[in-house]
Amino acid sequence: MFQTRTGLAALELDPTGPYVGPLLDAVADVARLDAYAAREVLHHPATRTAPSSDREDALNAVITAAGLGAGVLPADHRQSLSDAVALAETELGHLLQETRRCPAIPRRRYRNPHE
Repeated sequence: MFQTRTGLAALELDPTGPYVGPLLDAVADVARLDAYAAREVLHHPATRTAPSSDREDALNAVITAAGLGAGVLPADHRQSLSDAVALAETELGHLLQETRRCPAIPRRRYRNPHE
């Protein structure tokens, strides 16, 4: 998202500059990695200067695949999600209890190479 917003800011600063085309492509490429970024690129005024149907199609596909704007989760999916979260919470609780009962388990210490 940071890279996307930085690219959009650059487009706002120089909307007619010589690098607008490559910058638009770069912003769209980065936005394909994140549905929220893709949505922001599609709705940003700076990207309307050079519309591209291929770019729009690719970003819309990312948004659709992520389910953004799809509305409310169906009841059966919502229940499955709630069940999975409850199971994860229970399992995490068990793991934390085991760690407390077994203090002899060595914990890994990571050395910072920059120290």
